[in-house]
Amino acid sequence: MPNSTSGSCRADDKDLVKLAQSKGFHYFDDRKGFDALKKGEAAKLPLLGLLAPTDIPYEIDRRYREKEFPSLEEMTKTALKALSDATKDSEHGFFIMIEGSRIDHAGHGNDPAAQVHEVLAYDKAFAAVLEFLENDSTPGVLVSTSDHETGGLAAARQLHESYPEYLWLPDALANATHSSEYLEPKLNAYLEGKGHSQSREEKRKYIREEFIQPALGIVDITDEEIDRLIDNTGRPAAYLFADLVSRRAQIGWSTHGHSAADVSIFASSPHDALPLVGNHENTEVGGFIATYLDLDLDAITKKLKGVKTKPSTSSEESAPDYSWMGKPLDKNVIVDQLDTYHGDFKRRLRKRGPDEEPVHQRRSDCGCGNH
Repeated sequence: MPNSTSGSCRADDKDLVKLAQSKGFHYFDDRKGFDALKKGEAAKLPLLGLLAPTDIPYEIDRRYREKEFPSLEEMTKTALKALSDATKDSEHGFFIMIEGSRIDHAGHGNDPAAQVHEVLAYDKAFAAVLEFLENDSTPGVLVSTSDHETGGLAAARQLHESYPEYLWLPDALANATHSSEYLEPKLNAYLEGKGHSQSREEKRKYIREEFIQPALGIVDITDEEIDRLIDNTGRPAAYLFADLVSRRAQIGWSTHGHSAADVSIFASSPHDALPLVGNHENTEVGGFIATYLDLDLDAITKKLKGVKTKPSTSSEESAPDYSWMGKPLDKNVIVDQLDTYHGDFKRRLRKRGPDEEPVHQRRSDCGCGNH
């Protein structure tokens, strides 16, 4: 959306929705527009549907808002029907990419209840594709994988210094009815409004009865845990809400970022996807799909190398117009190199007295110029 629109992240006034429509795209942005597709039978391609300003709510929250947002399964079935009908007379078939993107978001938020509902929603979409492949006359293959794991999720958590029991308690996830993302703005609004003038005891009571018990299903919340929500000034409140559930389920997390854990590859047919059996580098998945679809990637690469990818400054009519892409990056911005270790844990010797053993100190400057 253009930068004149509230919430826009663009640096210019380009409206890509209007641009798409001017290029022949049919467009919808709400549940009514989605339902008008009649499960794909009434879809006209090319088609663009944007159902939320940012993200569709987590499945754990979306299920209460069915009249606003379709599920990933519904969108999958609709897209498959539309693409199947559009290519019924073509020898080329179609390719579709379906992303359960909010699995990643739940991992970033370390929210186990949101995470498990996102995985279940994805599983339903997966099943819908399998059913389609079984019933459609055109042969096809489903490949499912991830680009990374997020959060360092572990079905284990040591809550105290003493040796832990080997437990994890999934009932704590089943008790939750909403995500921590859902609760954070509600808590902030309360503390900035009605709760601003209330006593601590009144705040504890309200947070316990209005947020913790009904949304997270936690009945043993302590005053100390609630106080962390009241007095919190640094961490997002969503992280604190999510940790309440994680601790009770004894689920561990190592990061709010990505991890290097291997991810799984699933496929619809062991016969068609035999080359994917075993461990693979991520690029091999794309290579398999290209081979299955009989694509000439070398020819495509050669063609793309001849295409301008920066906003055009030429007045020649033959020059492609890429001004819609916005202002190009500065020349000194490096985007094709991996970041390097900045020496966060490098140590150096400090001077010591004649009777002292060597003592290491944290190094504040590793010499890389990035501190």
